[in-house]
Amino acid sequence: MPEWKTHAEWLLSEGSESLAEVPRSCCCMQLRSAWVCSLIFAWLPWIFFQGAENVRDTCEQPELSVWLKMFSLVAILAPAAMLTLLTVLSMIGVRFSKGTPIGAGHLSGLHFLVLVAMAAYGWYVYIGSTQEMCDGAGPYKPHTLLLVTLLTVSILAGFVTCVGTWMHYGAENIQDDYKPPPWGGYL
Repeated sequence: MPEWKTHAEWLLSEGSESLAEVPRSCCCMQLRSAWVCSLIFAWLPWIFFQGAENVRDTCEQPELSVWLKMFSLVAILAPAAMLTLLTVLSMIGVRFSKGTPIGAGHLSGLHFLVLVAMAAYGWYVYIGSTQEMCDGAGPYKPHTLLLVTLLTVSILAGFVTCVGTWMHYGAENIQDDYKPPPWGGYL
């Protein structure tokens, strides 16, 4: 194999039509696993809805209740619902781009960005409200639930961003400068 300047040139030179098509057998497996994961964690939105019902009328940020409900649904059900929608559209022949279609990887990135944006707004809601004014008498405390959720999402978002940045910029030089040992050959 000749020396290629970039991986993109090699990919373009292969000319395989299968690189631009969605594998039919793989799509259903991804969709099935997305719904299984959503159903396994379906109890999580129930906790958030219980916490949302426990928000007092005196809360400084009345949208705390709506945020808890929306975040739980977006975090758990949105990936499976969007993948189902894209699968149905793909089966009837609707494409959003020429070449590589929108797939599960694109949806994961979009889902990550939506969760980070919702967490940013959640921090605004958290800072503008107090536990004494928002938490009702029930067992699920919305202000505490909001704080735990925001800390979890913020820490995971920071970790994913660091790993993604390292993979994007650091992976290019892993094997590029390899030189065989002085005695020749490979290990």
